[in-house]
Amino acid sequence: MALTGYRYPETSNPFRFNNDVCAKVQDAVITDITAAAQQYGAAITRPFVRDNCSSTEIKICGAFASADEGRKLQDYVEGRLYDWIEVAFGKECTEYTQGYTVTAVVQDVSPYPQNCLHARAYKCCELPKKYNP
Repeated sequence: MALTGYRYPETSNPFRFNNDVCAKVQDAVITDITAAAQQYGAAITRPFVRDNCSSTEIKICGAFASADEGRKLQDYVEGRLYDWIEVAFGKECTEYTQGYTVTAVVQDVSPYPQNCLHARAYKCCELPKKYNP
């Protein structure tokens, strides 16, 4: 899963994910997916862990025993994406996040994708109506 934040055009004081936000998002996703896998009986072969974190992208990786095992969490993950975006971006848009969009994507990144688990959600904070770059 990856969360990305971007804005066009960029500002002189851009929104960025910091280390604390990265850790919070990664820990929330890992905890939720691990608990859901236990609840729904989805076998995990590679535990979900923190993968990469930069100022514009947060990644978490793991693996299920099969595509069928991963699909057991499809509805759950689709329902949680906005919660994970909220951890990264906040509940309300602020002056700091105006004009930014955060996208959460869950996808199979194996060399032989099996249509395991796919979901996408986004939150967009509009620019003020009188914005003039």
